[in-house]
Amino acid sequence: MTDKQKSALAYVEKYFPKYVGILKRAYKGHKISAIKAKCLDCCNFDRISVRECRAERCPLWAVRPYQSKGKGDDETA
Repeated sequence: MTDKQKSALAYVEKYFPKYVGILKRAYKGHKISAIKAKCLDCCNFDRISVRECRAERCPLWAVRPYQSKGKGDDETA
């Protein structure tokens, strides 16, 4: 683990301890955890902000975690 990764992990341990496991798995090369970690980092570790993300230009937008299952924005009644 690099010094910058250690610093990021210490920050998450202090302020967002419930996400430490995701970050550790991401740093070990787990791709799904890396996507979760990046989205959480981008949205200040707020799951609702990740779910409601409107950054559609982001390459991770379509695969971001915490999306609602089954109901799409384009669904009609």
